[in-house]
Amino acid sequence: MTEYGHETVARDLSLRSDRDLTAPGSPGWFRETYVFSAETLQCKTFRMSKPSVVRKPKFMSDFIRKLRENYESVEARIGQACTRAGRERDDVTLVAVTKYAKVEWIEALAEMGVSQLGENHPQQLIERATKLSLQSVNWHLIGHLQTNKVKSVIPHAPWIHSVDSEKLYSIIGRRASELCYETQVLLEVNVTGEATKYGFSPDELRSEWKTLSMLLGPRIRGLMTMAEASDDPENARPAFRTLRNLRDELRADRPSEWNDLTDLSMGMTGDFEVAIEEGATFVRIGSALFEGLE
Repeated sequence: MTEYGHETVARDLSLRSDRDLTAPGSPGWFRETYVFSAETLQCKTFRMSKPSVVRKPKFMSDFIRKLRENYESVEARIGQACTRAGRERDDVTLVAVTKYAKVEWIEALAEMGVSQLGENHPQQLIERATKLSLQSVNWHLIGHLQTNKVKSVIPHAPWIHSVDSEKLYSIIGRRASELCYETQVLLEVNVTGEATKYGFSPDELRSEWKTLSMLLGPRIRGLMTMAEASDDPENARPAFRTLRNLRDELRADRPSEWNDLTDLSMGMTGDFEVAIEEGATFVRIGSALFEGLE
């Protein structure tokens, strides 16, 4: 056996099966490796970041033409925001939020090269991931997750952005281990203090951080938040800056390198450019991609 940090690679085994969860060439792809031997069963997931590849569709219907225009516009705006912030385009991953999208729109986006899809509702994510069977995409759960839905979500969502309690984090870890999946999680932070939103308050997370980071559980890749709704994107900047500063504070005080806190999931259609300027690594965009489609 050869150890690489928290990854274990087995050699000279009786049976090995690899399955790509997304195609190489997408912004992030996972190879899920099942390793069997007489004594052990190990399952590891490896993540490699790759630049986005935009594919040309084989045909061009009216809805595909409009969808491509929207996608190219969003991509251009992401690129411009990265330039203003002195960042590389590859620093930011577009998560296309498909909450209100038709199945054919999702399939067309995947054909264009969008490989990261987000759903707010666990049941809808499960149904769409199962029905579409898109081998070239990763699904991200970005909405609230109840503990009784964890087991059914784990096989379909390599990324969960909405971990809002120590209890939920522990259950995800236990279920992922039982099902032999490695799940990447982000901790949801209610930066604005709105009663209608889920998430740790900044002070709660500060007080619970050391306990959380020492638990045996999924890798904590970063933090997620939503800014207060506003017609002016600049009004979101304080919330995004607060999340980035909190991430930096916790990162400096983490007991191990395992929970690296590299990611910030923040910014939606109305404010994603400001979020990128403030350090977002995931932007969750729906309306701007699907506007004008019927």
